[in-house]
Amino acid sequence: MTKYDHNSSGVNTYRSGFEDILKTASLFDMWDDHIAIISPDGLLIYTNQSWKQFAKDNGFDPVKYNEGTNYLKVCDGPNGN
Repeated sequence: MTKYDHNSSGVNTYRSGFEDILKTASLFDMWDDHIAIISPDGLLIYTNQSWKQFAKDNGFDPVKYNEGTNYLKVCDGPNGN
């Protein structure tokens, strides 16, 4: 899933293959299961409609439980446990 690009300065740079996943991620909206795609460092990069609806129905803060959030930090809780 990861790719390396050779930039003009001759340095190999890491490029994520997540864009390939996101092209087909909308297929996950067909399921009633709560589905999230999380990057290796814990960033939520995709949540399906069931995930979003569950969060909304249960009063979860959408800023903390949707794309762009580090879900591993959320799971650690306010005390970082």
